[in-house]
Amino acid sequence: MPRPRSPNRDKAKELWRQSEGTTPLKDIAANLDVSESLVRKWKNQDKWERENKVMLLNVNSNVTETSSEAKHPPRSVDEKIAAAIEENEDLSEKQKLFCVYYAYSLNATQSYLKAYECEYSTALVNGPTLLGNTRIKKEVERLKRIKLEAAMVDMEDLFELHLRIASADMKNFVKWGNENNLNTVKLVDSDQVDGMLVSEVSEGRDGMKVKLRNSDASLKFLERYLSEGSGNNGGGVAEWVETILEANEGAAPDDQEDD
Repeated sequence: MPRPRSPNRDKAKELWRQSEGTTPLKDIAANLDVSESLVRKWKNQDKWERENKVMLLNVNSNVTETSSEAKHPPRSVDEKIAAAIEENEDLSEKQKLFCVYYAYSLNATQSYLKAYECEYSTALVNGPTLLGNTRIKKEVERLKRIKLEAAMVDMEDLFELHLRIASADMKNFVKWGNENNLNTVKLVDSDQVDGMLVSEVSEGRDGMKVKLRNSDASLKFLERYLSEGSGNNGGGVAEWVETILEANEGAAPDDQEDD
């Protein structure tokens, strides 16, 4: 015969909900004269944070409303962030919310404002202070790494992209010449080119126009990346970048384009 459900189990959940998840489990355990491990077990088995998880999955839309710098990530990223934050038993629910908001917006004041629903003047002071907390800072960095990994973007990816942009050749996108004493310009089919290197394709009064991404900006990125010792691609790439930089001295900073 199964053991009867302890009335303290429901009381523990109610205490936690009344505080909106801010009361530490050890305090709830002390209030009910039970062990902290038992309260944690109840919390996991009864899924106290299920409602909070739904809120976390939608957190990015709230951040976007308060910060123009916040970016909307893929839903898979949201889910990974929500799952990761639930693993942390050391933070209160509001602290967890602050970490999630900050991982997306990088704005301590706005993150505190949304998580704690307080006055702006309070968030202005408490936001940066909370971010200085060692546990908070550690969790924020963890969530940022998860977000970065989920988006599959790292410095090596950026290096490779900028390398492709810097070395892009317009002849791979447009063919021009003379046929039957007539000058001709033809676009290469889109499925045969690297679309990541194109910033614009348009048609105007003078015909079609193809504009490549700004190679000068990519060259500056590569130069800085290599000069700081971040690259592990050998001296050959560094020498190649230097050669291109010298060749582009005095050139206009506009993107490559052809009509």
